[in-house]
Amino acid sequence: MARPPGRAQPAGRGPGRPAARRTRRPAPPRQEHPPMSTGLKVIVQEQDDRLVLLTVAGALDHDTSAVLLEQATAAMGTPHHLVLDMSGVTFCDSSGLNTLLRLNRHTRADHTALTLVAVPAQLRRLLRITGTDTVLTLRDNLAEARAVHDRT
Repeated sequence: MARPPGRAQPAGRGPGRPAARRTRRPAPPRQEHPPMSTGLKVIVQEQDDRLVLLTVAGALDHDTSAVLLEQATAAMGTPHHLVLDMSGVTFCDSSGLNTLLRLNRHTRADHTALTLVAVPAQLRRLLRITGTDTVLTLRDNLAEARAVHDRT
């Protein structure tokens, strides 16, 4: 098809002209990024034959969720109530959420109550949006969790 008058043919194209050479630029060097996680600490604060209190602090994500599951499962033993103080949790992704649900399944199978206390607003919002707050037991503080547990 002919070009309308006044329109120039692009350089390097058309009959009798060689195609423009394309050169490939080398890819920039790959940068290694540290994991997103800032770590997770799970500390046994209190333990007796009825209750275990674990304090959870840091990011609960793909890199750290196994730590919570292992520590909580190891602490379950004989108590009837496992309480997780979540006040120190700074971040939670879908892996962390999955870990909380898996832990809930483990505790139910072991006839142990699981309660999350002092859940930060960001995590509470995630639990509400996903509907997980209807599956997990949430309390504002340890005293409230103890009172509910003592009544059962």
